[in-house]
Amino acid sequence: MSIKMTITQKARLNVVRTAREASSVHFGGCFSVMEILAAYYGPVIRNEIAFKEFIARDTLILSKGHCGLAVYSLLAGIGIVSSETLASYCKDGGAFMGHIKQDPALGIGWSTGSLGHGLSISLGLAGALRFMGAKGRIVCILGDGEMHEGSNWEALLHLSHDDHFPLTIILDNNQFLSLGRTQDIRPLEPIHKKIEDFGIACVTVDGHDIAAVEQAMRQGEQSGRALFINANTLKGKGISFTEGVPEWHAKRASEAELQRMEAELTGAAA
Repeated sequence: MSIKMTITQKARLNVVRTAREASSVHFGGCFSVMEILAAYYGPVIRNEIAFKEFIARDTLILSKGHCGLAVYSLLAGIGIVSSETLASYCKDGGAFMGHIKQDPALGIGWSTGSLGHGLSISLGLAGALRFMGAKGRIVCILGDGEMHEGSNWEALLHLSHDDHFPLTIILDNNQFLSLGRTQDIRPLEPIHKKIEDFGIACVTVDGHDIAAVEQAMRQGEQSGRALFINANTLKGKGISFTEGVPEWHAKRASEAELQRMEAELTGAAA
């Protein structure tokens, strides 16, 4: 089994096991973004750079903040977050809330959850890096439903005027909102063309192909400009009965469902 599968399956398993004690979990979006996160943390996973050095350079803004458990679960999978700390998720006095919070020790640059704010914040943070002449890059992960928020398009309008920012925007284009298909409710496609029409560099990749996402991220770093990565994913990816099923956007899973998930994930990693 490849390292890619080991890391992402372990992270998904952490989501499932954490969900056993949480009231409700955003399974769909946590599962769809997992390979994107594995690509982002790739240099750390491969031991090319120490985690503290990595977060001193790059900052993550998870604009789809309701999927913060995915970040915490992956960081637990690579030994950055302890299993005890992860187990405190959504508990009184716990380290982690249901939506991701700003945490310099984990390289998380902002508290999010109110959709549509992360990109504008990321643009401001990237502008500060540019102003100070500092090294590093801001990476902002958006959800496709979040692209219905006008504030994202205001930020893109600014980038169409000036794209000289150390900023990578990754769209977790998982095709579903909480009530159905994105294209059936308020279509975004062709999103690639729309972004390019703003004059912003855009690449489309398979968001579950870690190598492809990493390659696109390197392209942005090397260009010295902002880059929009349209990462095509599938909501609920990795579990047969959650893939492409809107009800798994956010749900309290039964014990039987959690056991089915564990069986699929541990079998896939065997």
